[in-house]
Amino acid sequence: MDRINQRQLISFAIVCTAITGSLWVAASLMGTDVTTWPAFLVFGLGASGPSLAALVMRVIGGRQREPRARLAPPWLWFPAAIVLGAMPAFSASLLAEPSGFWQRITESITDQISGSGGPLLFVILYLIAGPLSEEFGWRGYVQPRIRQALTPLTTSVIIGLAWAAWHVPLFFLNGTTQSRIGFFTLQGAMFLLTMIPLSVTFLYVSETLRGGVWAAITIHFANNVALTFAPAPSAADSALVLATAMLLAAFLLVRMRAIGATVAVT
Repeated sequence: MDRINQRQLISFAIVCTAITGSLWVAASLMGTDVTTWPAFLVFGLGASGPSLAALVMRVIGGRQREPRARLAPPWLWFPAAIVLGAMPAFSASLLAEPSGFWQRITESITDQISGSGGPLLFVILYLIAGPLSEEFGWRGYVQPRIRQALTPLTTSVIIGLAWAAWHVPLFFLNGTTQSRIGFFTLQGAMFLLTMIPLSVTFLYVSETLRGGVWAAITIHFANNVALTFAPAPSAADSALVLATAMLLAAFLLVRMRAIGATVAVT
């Protein structure tokens, strides 16, 4: 990895940590649940730290050389992004309780969408919370720079660890899903570990299928929606999600090696 990329990545990490850390501390000091107003606004801005940091880096970088990907048309990667993103949660739910799977999913979809105020508001919320707020940073800015020097597996492990570390403060903010799981639990550990194999899947769709950051946004959206429709309420369920994500990542790594996946940037 050249010196320019190292400086860019370190600067990104500092800016991202400053944005997210300061705003999440501010939200916690309000003394209320982060799902209530106005803590929700402050929390949401903090959750956009990765994408905002990428924007800051591009603004201050000026005409600095950017990795450019050769992107494929959406119809070549969009179906794969949806299927691969939803696969860990849905597969784990099916394995955990095969009987009545489709009925459970159908009822969950109806309840979640109606609880969000309708399909449009549901899609908008789940696009912003995670996909748009994070992926311009993780897969749009960080991934191409690491991939210029490192393998898909090493890149995925590095991003997965950074992604997991960024999520750790969520365990200590009242009102988040992570706070209900608990940081010092087996389920919490598996939630964080799952981000490493997921990063392999994100890399496969964004780079190997040449979908770029929009493919990463799509797969992140599909993954979050699937976990909402088919949640993992217990440690056993989380273990199934982790195992499914790991098997999927292993398959995709073998596939990338077989086709001789190379860095699609100039």
